[in-house]
Amino acid sequence: MFQWINKQGVTSSEGFTVQSMHRHYYHYIEGDHVVRVVVEPCRDHQTGVYYEEVAESSFDKWEPPFENELLSAERRERIKQRFFDALEFMEIEHRPPVG
Repeated sequence: MFQWINKQGVTSSEGFTVQSMHRHYYHYIEGDHVVRVVVEPCRDHQTGVYYEEVAESSFDKWEPPFENELLSAERRERIKQRFFDALEFMEIEHRPPVG
């Protein structure tokens, strides 16, 4: 279950927060650990619909000072799914980058 914390972020009852920090990235926050999720704002040329391309490599590591802590494949997938769930709650369409 999500709750808005401001116009650009939500917190989950599962213990994480997703917050837009800049036009090109969000922070996924779990306790004192942060993943910077890089996005590219886009517009579909045919439909005009706004969406964000999410860089898959964003889920590979924590931000400093925890950058040396390894993220297992299962943990990366859980973080990615939680992030996408938050975007859906915020009604932000998302897609993986093309190519």
